[in-house]
Amino acid sequence: SSTNQNCLKAISYDPNEWGTPQGSAWTFEWTGEGKKYLIHDNQNRYILIENDKVSLTDRETALASPITVVSREGKYSFVNEKNNQALNIYGSSGFGRWDYNESNSDFLMTLQNPSDLKKPGTISTADTSGLLQINLFDYGPENELDKEARNNSNPYSDGINSGHTLKFFSYGKNVGNGVNDFTGAGNGPQTGIVADQLSGNYPVLASNTSESLAYLFGGESNNYVTSYTGLNHLFTKDENGYYHYNSDQNYAYLDGSNFKVYSKTFPEEGADEQYFGVGFFPFNDYDEYYNCIHGKDGFERWDPHSNGTNPKKNGHYNHHFGMSLKGNFIMPPGGQYNGKDVTFQFSGDDDMWVYVDGVLIMDIGGVHNPVHGEINFTTGEVTVHGAAQENFKEKYKRITGNDWDDSDFSNHDFRVFYMERGGMYSNLEVTFNLPLTPETETNNFQFDKISSENESLKLSGAEFSLFNDPACGDPFTLASVPVKATSDKNGVVSFKNIPHGTYYMKETVYPEGYQAKTPEEIFTVVVDASGGTITSSSGDSISQVTNKPKKIDVEVEKVWSNGIVPSGAEIEIVLGRYKLVEDPNAPGTATLVIKDSYTGLPSGSNYHVTYTITGPDGYSKTVTKSYTDSSKQIEESVEVPASVTGTQYTVIKRVQSISHYNINKQNQSANVTVAKNGTGQAEFDQSTFTRNAYRVRIYAVNSTDPNNMYSEDYYPAGSKLSVRIEHNAYNWGFFSFTVSSNTGWDSN
Repeated sequence: SSTNQNCLKAISYDPNEWGTPQGSAWTFEWTGEGKKYLIHDNQNRYILIENDKVSLTDRETALASPITVVSREGKYSFVNEKNNQALNIYGSSGFGRWDYNESNSDFLMTLQNPSDLKKPGTISTADTSGLLQINLFDYGPENELDKEARNNSNPYSDGINSGHTLKFFSYGKNVGNGVNDFTGAGNGPQTGIVADQLSGNYPVLASNTSESLAYLFGGESNNYVTSYTGLNHLFTKDENGYYHYNSDQNYAYLDGSNFKVYSKTFPEEGADEQYFGVGFFPFNDYDEYYNCIHGKDGFERWDPHSNGTNPKKNGHYNHHFGMSLKGNFIMPPGGQYNGKDVTFQFSGDDDMWVYVDGVLIMDIGGVHNPVHGEINFTTGEVTVHGAAQENFKEKYKRITGNDWDDSDFSNHDFRVFYMERGGMYSNLEVTFNLPLTPETETNNFQFDKISSENESLKLSGAEFSLFNDPACGDPFTLASVPVKATSDKNGVVSFKNIPHGTYYMKETVYPEGYQAKTPEEIFTVVVDASGGTITSSSGDSISQVTNKPKKIDVEVEKVWSNGIVPSGAEIEIVLGRYKLVEDPNAPGTATLVIKDSYTGLPSGSNYHVTYTITGPDGYSKTVTKSYTDSSKQIEESVEVPASVTGTQYTVIKRVQSISHYNINKQNQSANVTVAKNGTGQAEFDQSTFTRNAYRVRIYAVNSTDPNNMYSEDYYPAGSKLSVRIEHNAYNWGFFSFTVSSNTGWDSN
């Protein structure tokens, strides 16, 4: 009791044996709701304030009447809000309950050696050791810095501010566009404070001084900086690989080298509890009593370091600090990590700069209210404060002259520099799904994938996977992504950024049209500073891996289109070995080569040959060829789907003799008389048109399908002559025409 110094002791309730309590140890068990607790002793007997008395009971009964802890200027009252009865330790006669009254000091109590009072539970966070280096920096000396920062007109010459361009202060120096000015409520960041490239792994100012910020983020403690390096457990991680922390949801406190992240936070005085938490102050533990950031007794002085009379508003929070993040990440295959683009998002105040491979790709500098920014590493898009910024891949090339490597498993350096510089509100939200990898020695290796029957034929589409064990049952992963590589159009299989060590490799997907090896071959790969050495199962060092092509059966059927075999004609069909190999210039297709030869053709004959190729799944393709008796052999390459290689194709051959009608469409002309339909009169009455003069087009068409134009120079018997008259100057309507002269054609 704050009035008589008596302590609450755990005794069974008996009105005849109250006595003077001498004190017991009590545990406050948070119910998860507001400021309601269950209070029990070391025998798990729970305090119950009910029925005009204070007693000890079991947990289930106590849970129905939890005790609300009311904070009153560093002291407390314990109240059952259901009946408004409060615990009271009075005089020397014992303890009991009274109707609670805020103005009655008899209810006020203090706690001796309190531990975690009013603190919620903590949440489980990810172990990022070895993957993400988290550092915190406390800037000072705090007394001088906080004192001088009270005066907005002060030149900021003390402590961490001495001799440096960037200043730490209270609530911003002015509202303007200088590097130390507050950008104004609702405005965006102050960009351009730091240069586009790191120098010595640290940002440098873009001004003429080119001052390095290593004094803020270098990791060495001195009179003005206390450094905390190699920290852990700030971020949660979900099943999709997203790391996350949000100070508006979870209060975080640096406890030793690990963050203690609480299951909730509490609102800043006057803020909307639903949306805004008290902020990110990692050097202050959770304490809802200190819920004011804006300073003195009221809102009239926006200074967290003022010496107001109210301790609740008297510079409790440790402002002026920095944080850095550093890690390595890979670009996953296709730029997709667990089916999502690779992104980094930040929202907070104040300065925040993100560098990737030494180049500034997101600039949220300056003293400002919370500003949101996002980087999409898959697309290169960057947005800050709702506005699109320069695509970072284009910026990287502009700055370095090189393309940013976004190929599968390419490795990248990632650094974030963040500061709370304005000395007032502090907010932090970070979400990212970068596939983080340990910082270790790595190297690349590659080899060629070729055909066993033709070493010059490079095979694409072959997939190889790495494993940790000789049986190839334990896949090797980077950031939980199984490491695989696929041969490109040049047949090159390339593995990138593989940590030094011994691995086992096998072919997991074979090229289209090529056979799987039986038994499958396991290769041993040793990666070291010199690269990678690949050893076959027979112990030979190799630089190439081969596959045998699949074989297909081809049937050729001889069919005469009109059922009549020309006298004396003997057509011999010669079949070779048909191997379908995927065409590297046309992925997904293979080439079937048709070879044919003829003997006994009549002298002077001309033949039109049609090859119809059919395969599975309704595949059909027709190839036509015309030749004379001087063409004794023919070879035709036909593309077919590679997806159906290894199956049977049928080639049907049709031959038509056209020896009696040798009309070359390129040289043929005809005189055509045009008469207007129905009247017999034409506007060009009895005029004669030739093909060249009046664009009268002459075609030879298939005898059974007028729309099927032959593309060859020679036409078979039974073909019809088609004349199309084209003239754009008149709308003539319907016409008929007759052929007045011809060569070798039926006048009908």
